[in-house]
Amino acid sequence: MIRFVTIVAMLGAQLASLPGCASNKRESDNITSADLSDSDTWKPVGFSVSGRAIEAITVGRGPARVLVVGGIHGDETEAQPSIGRLVELLGREPGASAATWRVIRDLNPDGTAIGRRANANRIDLNRNFPARNFEKRTRHGDKPFSEPESNLLAKVVRFDRPDLIIAFHSTASGPFVNFDGPGSADAVAFAEGAGTTDPRWRIVPEMGYATPGSLGSYFGQDRGIPILTVEFEREQDPWQVWHALEGGFESLARHLLSQAVERQLK
Repeated sequence: MIRFVTIVAMLGAQLASLPGCASNKRESDNITSADLSDSDTWKPVGFSVSGRAIEAITVGRGPARVLVVGGIHGDETEAQPSIGRLVELLGREPGASAATWRVIRDLNPDGTAIGRRANANRIDLNRNFPARNFEKRTRHGDKPFSEPESNLLAKVVRFDRPDLIIAFHSTASGPFVNFDGPGSADAVAFAEGAGTTDPRWRIVPEMGYATPGSLGSYFGQDRGIPILTVEFEREQDPWQVWHALEGGFESLARHLLSQAVERQLK
């Protein structure tokens, strides 16, 4: 009997270590300040529903604090091949002096792994934030922050207190930049830079459809943090994506530097 119980316990421990079987809600709840601290190398800051690491890196030393979310929807991965190059770019001038950039590689690694918009629980993470317009639906979650991934992002925002948040998406009507909160000037800077290599880039102030419980609704509209939603064209050529990121972030960095100078002169 004792041996049987021991074998059951061992099997339970082995199963718990497999993706999707671990108690990732507990892992996310146990995230500490040390886990969220800046790192100049990629490191996990949390875990997905299925136990995949959600990695982040921090580069630059500038006065502005900017959070870049490399992906939220698992079927919108156009920016993913360029994340490494983007980090290198932000670590050089003018980016390095303009801001301290925290880059989350992919907030939804489970969705990305299977090419699905939602996470492993079939919840759209970009509808799972406690915005005033949150709507309880099957794909939005029973309540805000029901998912470890959206909960983790909120913890990062509370820890970093970013001056600007940028999230990468894609849509058939892209490429364009949408903004929430006081992010219009930042959106102009990005779109102008991205447009130097692709004149299709433009600013779209309104998405044209409801986005209840979205990152932009919660952090941008409700809390007043500037949010840029960078929408690439669906299945856009990877080199076009990279050149847009390169031009957009270089232009944005110069804009942030000019803002810093203006504040010093006041």
